[in-house]
Amino acid sequence: MKRLKLKLKIVRFYNVYGPFEIVDGDWAAVIGKWSGQINRKEPITIVGDGEQKRDFTHVEDIVDGLIKIANSSISNPDGWELVTGLNYSINEVYDLFKLTHKNIEKIYIPDQKGNYRETLRENNEALEVLGWDPKDRLKEYILNLDK
Repeated sequence: MKRLKLKLKIVRFYNVYGPFEIVDGDWAAVIGKWSGQINRKEPITIVGDGEQKRDFTHVEDIVDGLIKIANSSISNPDGWELVTGLNYSINEVYDLFKLTHKNIEKIYIPDQKGNYRETLRENNEALEVLGWDPKDRLKEYILNLDK
């Protein structure tokens, strides 16, 4: 039997947002889920107290990072982190949606098991070694969702 020698690279990213997001179901992330709820004229659901913080990354930055990783011969045994390094509370994200959707309501639902209080980039190797440069586009993206 012939063995394949694959070069694997581990990449972590979370709270990815951007065009063609899933807007409902178990795989919908918060930005897409809330967009779907607004379009269906449903209240925004906030899990827990909304003070948990998330590091959001635009899909264009993810793709740029993946291309840099794929084209690099550099390995990272701990895995590459493709996240902006900035975080927003869920309540702050709701406030951004409220800027363009004045009539939306919110409801708080019980916290979920495994819901982290904070996500934030822990290592900067993608920035320092690969020259990856993510942008904070969250406010601009949310303000232009319906345009």
